[in-house]
Order: sequence, then structure tokens, then C-alpha cells
Amino acid sequence: MKKKALSLALSLLMVLSLLPVSALAAGGGTAFASTQNVEVDGQPVQFQMYALKDANGNPTNYVKLRDVAHVLNSTSAKFYVGWDGAITITTGTAYQDTGSEMTTPYSGDRAYRDGTQTVMVNGAGRQMNAIILTDDQGGDYTYFKLRDLGEALGFKVDWAEGRGVFIETAGASQPVDPAKPTVTYYQEYPDLPDFGAYYGVPLLEAFVDDEGAFDYEKSIIYIYDADQVESILNQGGDLDGYLNLLEASGYPLTDSFEDSDGFTTLVFQKENRQVMVGLSLLSNQVRFAIYVFELTAAPPAGTLAYYQDAPDVPDFGAYFGIRLEDSYVDYNGGGLYNKGTAYIYGAYDIGSLLDQGVDFVSGYASLLEANGYRYTDNFVSDDGYTTMVFEKGNRGVMFGLGDMTSGTKFLVMVTDH
Repeated sequence: MKKKALSLALSLLMVLSLLPVSALAAGGGTAFASTQNVEVDGQPVQFQMYALKDANGNPTNYVKLRDVAHVLNSTSAKFYVGWDGAITITTGTAYQDTGSEMTTPYSGDRAYRDGTQTVMVNGAGRQMNAIILTDDQGGDYTYFKLRDLGEALGFKVDWAEGRGVFIETAGASQPVDPAKPTVTYYQEYPDLPDFGAYYGVPLLEAFVDDEGAFDYEKSIIYIYDADQVESILNQGGDLDGYLNLLEASGYPLTDSFEDSDGFTTLVFQKENRQVMVGLSLLSNQVRFAIYVFELTAAPPAGTLAYYQDAPDVPDFGAYFGIRLEDSYVDYNGGGLYNKGTAYIYGAYDIGSLLDQGVDFVSGYASLLEANGYRYTDNFVSDDGYTTMVFEKGNRGVMFGLGDMTSGTKFLVMVTDH
């Protein structure tokens, strides 16, 4: 079950990393000529950029490293470019022109190949997305994302209406060490990393539900602009940092699911706090959301109780000390039963039982048999999970794992024939 959740998580990361789909992921394609002015400390400078376009035609611009070094050489953001088996950059050191700056021996759209590589910045390796264009004589030219260079080397790159793309070098900072990000936490949850602060994305709003429901006592939804999150991904970022940060803060990945709108959500949980991360359709707008639920406490393990609607069926959650996530009644049994009641338990709690070495399958089967139910069958679902079937008179009990719209769950299904 945990391997399945991880597989789905990786699928989500791949999907998000390709929103919008970049030709770079395919390893090559066409780079489109995108020569344009960039404002550098208030002055326009023309860069011979090349752009990759996503499936919707949105461009992401790439610029030659040496062009940027040449333009910034008289500023506090100057940097030296060298080669020692890999590209090396030394910030604060003057650049030495080679004569190839601000010009190329080709024009127009051009074929490219993926040039993603490790660049040594002040002696530390940094993985950077890049593309390589080749001239007619076989000479290679490497282009990087301008925003990536700004982040790696300590100058500001941004865009504004009426200004377009601009660079500001005043008070250029030391390059950001990606291995040591600044981490802050949500005010309401001092152990939960703040997504917006981590990526520099402003919080649009937060919804608080203090009334709760039968399965949680309180919830907060932190809502972010999906386009701004997408922009981070287009600039070479990814969500790995935040997801790893959650796990480092004690929130392991426990499940994932696809909602009715087709968006995949990752589920993390620590004790009675559950965190869901992903895109959501909220008020008819696609948003990036962090859902936090304070779950109701689980009952003490070892309590022999019975379901209210089926007083001769042992309560699985009460006996194994896990909380009931949800339940529903089905009167449309397709001729197999007149009424079915499903009791639903979370993958995190089932995983905890497995981690503790609890054989809940045999344990619950023994409870059923002690209450007059006999084992009659088992079957494997389309999802690959085995369901056990017990019967007594006109009542049947089925239990096992199953994939639902809200993720992988453990179900106890009581049917009356």
C-alpha cells in the first residue's frame, strides 16, 4: 500500500513538474528566437534569447551565461565564468570577455538539445536546467533560464507591467544555497512548514472551520494562486523541496488520490493531524491548496464494541484503536443485497497497524467467527486487493483494502440480503 502511494506521489510530481508541458522534458526540439530588451538597473539591454514553448504556446526564455556575465560586469552582481571539467562561476569576481558575448553566428528558430548540468558556483555544485544550441560549424552555445541565474548568483530578476523583464543588482546578495532554504511555519501549526514562505508565493486566503465534523475537529485551507505555483515550476523549480520538508518535519506520505475534477492530491499525516497538498477547484477556480485537518482522536485499542446499525458485527475501529473516517449506506445492491453499510478507515491508520506488526486480518476474522460468522469466500478486486467474505444467516461482512475517490482505504462492508 505504501509503495502504491509513493508511486502515485511520483506521478503527481511528474505531472506538476510538466505544467505546462515543456519541450525540454523531451530532450530536444525547436528553440524559438526571442530577442528582446531587458531592463538592467533601469537601462534597456537587448539580449538574443531563445524560448521554449509549452503545449499552450507560453514561452520560457533562455539566455547565454556569458551574455549575462558581460552585462553585469560593472555591477555588484558581477561574476567570473570558467571551465574545470564543468562550468565554474565565481561571484564578486570580474568577468573576462572572450569576444563571443552578445552575438551568435546564427539567427531565427533553432534546434536545441537538453543541456541540464551541474554548475559549480563558488565551489558548490548546483543542478541547473539549460539548453544547448549548435552553430553550423559545430560550436555549442549554452543557454540558462535568467531567473535561475538570478537565484543562483544573487541578483533580482522579475517582471512588471510596463517594464517587462528587469534585473536589479543594487545590494546584490550572496547566492541562495538550495540545500539551506529559509523555513518558516504556519502560525496556527508551529510544526507545519509554510508553503508560501518556502517558495515566495503569497497566500491568497485561508478558510478556517472550527465546527468540524464526525471525523475531524478543525480544518484550515491555505489557498495559493495556481499560476504562481506553475511559474515556479516553469523556472526550473519543483515541489520536491516542500514534500521532503514535510517528511523531515514528521509528516510521512500516507496516501494519494484523484478527486472528481481529475486533480491528484498527496496525503501526509502525523498522529491526528492530516495534511493534503495539491490542486483543487475552489469557487470555480483552479487553486493550489494545503488542507490541514485536526482529526478526531482514535478510540483506545482492545475495546470490544459493535456497530450501531449492525449490533452483532464487531466494530473494527474500536477493537484496533483506529478512528472511523467515514461511512455510507447503499440501498442499491444490484440484486446482491438489499442494504449495504460501508465503514471506512484511513490508510495511515492501517499502515500504523502494519508497522506495529498487528495482524488485523486474522484478528478481525477471529472476532467475526466468535460472533457466529463463518468464512465463505475471498476475491481479488480490479485494484489487486483481496477482500475477505464472512456470512451469518442473511447478513454478510466483507473487509479489505480498496481504492476510493479519496484514496486507498480499509473498508468493512455489512450487507443485509
